[in-house]
Amino acid sequence: MGSGTVLLALGMAALGSLPLPLPFRLLLISAWAATGVRGLVLTSSGHARCRKIRLHAGGQVELLAPGGDWRCARLGDGCVVLGTLAWLRLEAGDGTCFGELLRGSVRDSEEWRRFQVIWRHLGRAA
Repeated sequence: MGSGTVLLALGMAALGSLPLPLPFRLLLISAWAATGVRGLVLTSSGHARCRKIRLHAGGQVELLAPGGDWRCARLGDGCVVLGTLAWLRLEAGDGTCFGELLRGSVRDSEEWRRFQVIWRHLGRAA
């Protein structure tokens, strides 16, 4: 079971334990489940669309397609970058949007350290 599925189940359990009437809890659980499933679908479609991501200092993004060619992409709204975890919303050149969950360590990876610096630079420029 993946981490996304675990978070989806934990959220549903937490919403189910709220002291609300049953119809409201069911409505909240349904909304949570729909949103979570949509996120899982976006993530899995992203894994099928790209093998690697390049984020350049100027904010340009490139995706390595399964065929081996690099394609331009754009960062979408809703990206979150933390110390060891990042959620990127990407829009491919053909207009399709998807999400990518990235994990890394500043101590162990020069690429992740570079990514953090670029992201801080992009945040200041926005």
